[in-house]
Amino acid sequence: MRDSEYLYLKNAEHFLTEIAAVWTRHLQSDEALRELFEAIATEEEKDLFLRIGAFYRYLIVEGSFRFAKKEWNDGMSYVDDTYKYVAIFSLIEALETPPDYKDFYQWIQSKKDTALPLNKKPMSVLDHMYQNYKACHGSIQAAVRFFERLDPDDQALIEKKLKVHGTSPSPKKLSQLLYDMRSKFVHEARFILGFCPVTTVGTHNGSVLTNELTMDDLRTLFEHGFLKRFGWKENTQPGA
Repeated sequence: MRDSEYLYLKNAEHFLTEIAAVWTRHLQSDEALRELFEAIATEEEKDLFLRIGAFYRYLIVEGSFRFAKKEWNDGMSYVDDTYKYVAIFSLIEALETPPDYKDFYQWIQSKKDTALPLNKKPMSVLDHMYQNYKACHGSIQAAVRFFERLDPDDQALIEKKLKVHGTSPSPKKLSQLLYDMRSKFVHEARFILGFCPVTTVGTHNGSVLTNELTMDDLRTLFEHGFLKRFGWKENTQPGA
């Protein structure tokens, strides 16, 4: 192991203390947190647990976006919401991206010994391969894996509070919708709007979108999903 590897695991006692302030409200005790940590199978996964757990506390729980000019902060909570929303999805991607991540070209190179169908057009074959690649390495799929792992009550909370009228809800579709909101900021510089204590109305792909999810809801969903990602077997409560 190189000195630069597993930096969080090398300081496990410090970071377990750092993240206990967040996660013991779900696990009920520091001992339960330590038991969950010790049950993680590999050093790589233990380091990821500590790193993402600590980053979540620093960036989301304790961190906030504030302007130096105090008057600018009035009525602009959506700027802080955008910062935290994008940070949450960055942490989700870090949790769900395979450790052997490859870009599309590298992935094709790794499949060079795979027999290709000779009766199909090259672009059709390439499109099929790209769909297989996205199923493994695509950022949207990372979000889908994360939200599909949630307990049924958490998934029901999302379905209840986030609705695209005229469509049938599913964990996969709603996960993709939440990820699309992240992408609107990352790729189009559009703020994340609508995650406030009142119902908001907008549009998505031409359909009416109503949203009752708050940033507190998203925080709770992330916390539950984080614990499930590392093998927590207990049931979660949507409001806990």
